[in-house]
Amino acid sequence: IPYSYTSLYEGGEVRPGIYCSGETPRQQIAPALKWLRDNVGARKWFVVGDDYIWPHSSLGAVRQFATELDLSLVGGSFVDLGRGNMKQLVETVSNSGCDGVIMLLVGQDAVDFNRAFARRGLDESMIRFSPLMEENMLLASGPRATRNLFASAAYFRSMVDGNSMDLLGRYVALHGAHAPALNNAAESCYEGIHTLSALVRRADSTHPRDLDAVVEGAAYDGPRGTVEFRDRVARQKIQLAVADGLDFSIIATL
Repeated sequence: IPYSYTSLYEGGEVRPGIYCSGETPRQQIAPALKWLRDNVGARKWFVVGDDYIWPHSSLGAVRQFATELDLSLVGGSFVDLGRGNMKQLVETVSNSGCDGVIMLLVGQDAVDFNRAFARRGLDESMIRFSPLMEENMLLASGPRATRNLFASAAYFRSMVDGNSMDLLGRYVALHGAHAPALNNAAESCYEGIHTLSALVRRADSTHPRDLDAVVEGAAYDGPRGTVEFRDRVARQKIQLAVADGLDFSIIATL
């Protein structure tokens, strides 16, 4: 049975029958760090993350990117999912001398960190960057806790091209204007269906053996723009955005 994995992930998945349509650190984190170095002057980073495979593997990639981009990693700390002491973590960040924080936190942990970070006043002197900060987490953090917060992803609901606006319009028509914010995680499920559809149409089959034979070069157009599989990786445009109140403003295509 073919398996479409839709979320951003740490990269490196090459097993037969598995098709990952999400972003990888090489696509998503490396160009964002370069942009923030060149345009904001952020060179010294502290990494915070939840204690499981995606943050740990992403940190390994970040170390490589730091070498390539002449950046410094001045510290790092991982917390138990849902049980982190964010006040203590923020104090560690404050004492590190960093220019910015790379957030590899998910869900409520990211929300709690944002709030503690702002209460400590660190948002006045440091930036934050996350490859997993979506609209509902932004809403939960609150506008007072998201100053100088940057995020990169292949999809934000504030994208204004035809495909993304078509999806958002149909989502609102189906669920109403007060439906939960359409975010990267939800939209990635839509991408996963597009991925399977494109492969099945190209192979004229649903068998993983046949899909594996046609995955190289397979492509489709969707809310993220054109997605094309090369070396089993979904190549796609990545957007860099900055938090603006309760939404994101896209500032660059990476």
